[in-house]
Amino acid sequence: MIASRGGGGGNLSPREMNLDNLDNSSASSTLKQASLLDKARLEESKIESGVKSKAKEIRFKNLDLASPSFIESCKEALLEYNKALEHPSALVSLIVSNYNNKAYIDECINSLREQSFKELEIIIVDDASSDDSLTLLKKHADEDKRIRLFESKQRSGHPSLARNYGVSIAKGEYIAFVDSDDYLALDCVESHLKAIESSDADMAYCVNNIYNEAKDEYTHSPFRARHASKTGALVFKASEANSNFWRHFNAGACFKMYKKEFFLKEGLCFQDCDFEDTDVSFIAFACAKKICFVPRLLYTARMNKRYGVNRGNMDSTIAKLSNPLDGIRIITRSYEVIKQRGIKGLEEGLLYAYFDVCTYYLNFFTEESNLFDSLREARELLASVLRDNPDIRYIYFKSGEKKLLFMLLDATPLKFIVECMVSIRCGAYGSLKERLLNGIDKSKYQNYPKPMKLIIYSYKIFIRLLRRKSCF
Repeated sequence: MIASRGGGGGNLSPREMNLDNLDNSSASSTLKQASLLDKARLEESKIESGVKSKAKEIRFKNLDLASPSFIESCKEALLEYNKALEHPSALVSLIVSNYNNKAYIDECINSLREQSFKELEIIIVDDASSDDSLTLLKKHADEDKRIRLFESKQRSGHPSLARNYGVSIAKGEYIAFVDSDDYLALDCVESHLKAIESSDADMAYCVNNIYNEAKDEYTHSPFRARHASKTGALVFKASEANSNFWRHFNAGACFKMYKKEFFLKEGLCFQDCDFEDTDVSFIAFACAKKICFVPRLLYTARMNKRYGVNRGNMDSTIAKLSNPLDGIRIITRSYEVIKQRGIKGLEEGLLYAYFDVCTYYLNFFTEESNLFDSLREARELLASVLRDNPDIRYIYFKSGEKKLLFMLLDATPLKFIVECMVSIRCGAYGSLKERLLNGIDKSKYQNYPKPMKLIIYSYKIFIRLLRRKSCF
């Protein structure tokens, strides 16, 4: 159940402003309309610069109220005010999901309200927050008519509800998603909108700036800043994308701007599970006739927060909040959709991106209860891509990555573990091999078959010896 709250209460409805009552013969009628205009609080922020001067002329200058020039000025200002009030004029709908982000919500919403592009509607869905963030959101909604606030009475646990509901009621021609602990550069919306409209692209996206609050440092991937076509163009199709696009795939929901027509036509929606945005990104990139990349840091995503829920934290205690099986199943779903739609030319890129995302899930989110199921389902997905595309040349894989891919594709998880023991190596996936076994719960150790016990025990001793040796 979602309850709505309109922003900016107390405004005069455009229907109550009857322009036909203004005529040359009635100065009192003119005064009445001027009074209505004043009651409607003709805020300067809602009106373009040319109309601002007319509003000031109406309100502050001593004019002949019965003159035709004044009446025309008043009519024009009222028409502009009516246009500014109505939500259908919003070109861009920003959809914000919030849960217990009191510490960050003001920074987030202020960054939306202060955007250089003003024709926005800001749709906020609160997922039954238990802190005071909803109180702060209500204050923002009262101050800014562009904000539409909705309260979910029951906690859903994922941003999916907020995003799907926001899309269903969005009045803008374009939509974009924002997390309530993140914030935007002031020209973020304007830059994405210009990129989409100038290229007639179905979607546009930028480089995310990652703020690690625990370390108080900002980072971003230099490779993600180099997304483009193979010829260097910033407007391209996924089949034309360069290696940086696939090797450093942008799988998150934020910040991408979509044509709403495209989003609905492709049936895009967020699944109610962990990693709910990954398949939307894969399907959207695959289906878009044109993608526009904006090579600027315009969106700041917060991780390792001091307050609230850390869904993106790499700490092992926090990682238990997310189920790697959900992530692997969600990208498996994206592959099935892409295959059903007959989209060709993406096989090399999809294989690498799926491999990269799977190993990320295995590295940071697996634990004893889901380790072997995660390995099995990751293997099934990657094997399916190879089975459907026997001419794959592994053009985006480095030699070590290709070796790990073949290990993941092996028939049994047990052999994968044995191979990891035999082939310990440093590098990007060294931590994966350690992580897969180092988190085994000792209290459940006796449940393993004897051969498996020996392998796990030997592996742990080997890791410890390597660590000691490195200290000398």
